[in-house]
Amino acid sequence: MRHAILFSLLLFIGIPQARAAEGMFIPLNLDRKLDFKKLKKLGLSLDAKGIERLVPAVMKIAHGGTGSFVSEKGLLVTNHHVAYGCIAALSSMRKHWGILDKGYYAKDASMELPCPGYDLMVTVRIEDVTDQVRGVIKKNVPLQKNLTAMRIKAETLAEECQKTTGMFCEVNPYSGGMKYYKSIYKKITDVRLVYAPPSDLGKFGGDVDNWRYPRHTADFTFLRAYVAPDGKGRAYQRGNVPFKPTTFLKMGIGHNPRGAVNLVLGFPGRTNRFESSHSAAFQATFATPLKRDLYGEVRK
Repeated sequence: MRHAILFSLLLFIGIPQARAAEGMFIPLNLDRKLDFKKLKKLGLSLDAKGIERLVPAVMKIAHGGTGSFVSEKGLLVTNHHVAYGCIAALSSMRKHWGILDKGYYAKDASMELPCPGYDLMVTVRIEDVTDQVRGVIKKNVPLQKNLTAMRIKAETLAEECQKTTGMFCEVNPYSGGMKYYKSIYKKITDVRLVYAPPSDLGKFGGDVDNWRYPRHTADFTFLRAYVAPDGKGRAYQRGNVPFKPTTFLKMGIGHNPRGAVNLVLGFPGRTNRFESSHSAAFQATFATPLKRDLYGEVRK
C-alpha cells in the first residue's frame, strides 16, 4: 500500500540476541499504542507527549523525502539524494559549475544558494478525521459509490481546513483505509543550500544500504529555511530571514550502543506493513506471478 505523504513514527528497539521489535505509528495518541513502561526500561526518556512535541522539527520536502531542523535558525539536514535535484540544477549553472562533483560549503549566509521548487511542509498538527470520512458510507450502496463519496469528503475537509487556517492541508487514508488523518502544514518556499558533500561521498555505493545501520555513504546535505520577517512563507527574497522552528533536534556525535532505543520521525514513501488480507491475497495470486512472468520475458 503506497503512502506518498505518510508521516509516521518508526520505532526500532534493538535488543541483544533478539530480533529488533519495530513498528510504524502516526504520532497521535501514542500513549494508547506503545508500552512506555517497557520502553523506559530500554532507555527511552521521552513519553508520548515528548515525542509529539518533536513533530514540528520534522518536515516533508516537496521533491520527496524528509528533513529535520537542527538549529533555531532554520538549518535542516536531509539526505544527499533528496537534495540531489537542487544540487544538480545549481551545478549546471555557469556560476556554480561542478558543485555536484566537488561539493559545496557556504561560509556565511550570503553564500547560501536558493533551491527553487524545494518547498518544505512543516507539520503543525495531525487530526483523526476517520469518523467524518467514513460517516458518508451508506448501506446497500455499491462499493465504488461509497469509495467516491469518501474521497470527495476527504477533499472537502482538506479544502475547508485550508480556508479556515490559511495553511496547507491534506486528508489521507492509512492502514488500508481503516483510519483517515488530516495533516496541517506550514509551507515554506524559500529553501537554500548550505552544505553538500562531494558526489563521490554523497552517492558512494549508491542507495543499496538506504535505511540500514551503519551506512557507508555520506548521504546528507544541509539546507536552510527562510521566511518573511513576519514569519509567513514566501518565495526567495533578499529580505527574508531564517525560519525559527518551535523545536529542533540536537545532533548526537556519540556511539549508538547495541540495544539502544532509536526513534525515527519522517515521511516514508511506502509501507506494506498494514496491508489487508485481501490485498495480500491479490499480491500472492495475481500481482507477483504477473511480475515473475514479465521479468522472465525480459530476461530471455
